Amino acid sequence: MQGGTRSPTEMGSDFGSWLAAREPALHRLATLLTGDEVAGRDLALPALARLRLAWRGLDPLDADDRARAL
Repeated sequence: MQGGTRSPTEMGSDFGSWLAAREPALHRLATLLTGDEVAGRDLALPALARLRLAWRGLDPLDADDRARAL
């Protein structure tokens, strides 16, 4: 484990596990992009909802890249 995050293999393919591990970092990124914590959450939540809908057909190794792309 590096930097407090787990690799996709350590997390398995469960969206809840992935989200628990990556959501704080994604919200920090969104906050940096918007300059505001509330606006950052507003930016991140729809993207996470779209990712959840696509999760079943997604390779867990690609989840981080897909989340950033959404």
